[in-house]
Amino acid sequence: MLFDKRSSISLLALLLCLALGTTLTAQETYVYAEEEFEIDYPSTWRLDASKSMGPVVFFYSPPADEDDQFQENVNLLIQDLGGEEIGLKEYTKLTKEQVKDWEADIVRMDQIKDTKDGIPEGIYEYKANQFGMELHILQRVKIKDGKAYLLTYTAGQDSYDEYLEAAEGILGSFHFIDSASSGE
Repeated sequence: MLFDKRSSISLLALLLCLALGTTLTAQETYVYAEEEFEIDYPSTWRLDASKSMGPVVFFYSPPADEDDQFQENVNLLIQDLGGEEIGLKEYTKLTKEQVKDWEADIVRMDQIKDTKDGIPEGIYEYKANQFGMELHILQRVKIKDGKAYLLTYTAGQDSYDEYLEAAEGILGSFHFIDSASSGE
């Protein structure tokens, strides 16, 4: 009888995970000690930390097939604000103006003050035609020590939802490493 209860509990737990849409994907962690942050990403996504295109790091989704022309990705760009005292409100205003200049459709431009790490952040989402492609973009920004840390999920509009859960996981995992608590 005990075996039946364990089997029932295991089956119930599995069904609960499926019902909640929870995926059990292996994760990797990218640690960037110079800027004291880390980001988790699915092990099925490809990491590119070459900085060859500007951002500090790219995480590329697995190709949909051999004809996949655009790989959905998350990247992190660190913008030195040049000593300017730009807060999140001003950064959001500047971003909104820039996005409008691109003739993009703004979905949302939110500012969140109460975050886990106490650093307010901006969440920006818009749709744009860039380089002849219809793109859907989700960004998360934090400003710390005169720098903007801009994480961007970019996908084709038709594949945005397919990779959204993984991309939100990457965006949400970004956090600064507390030097004091890590013994540095």
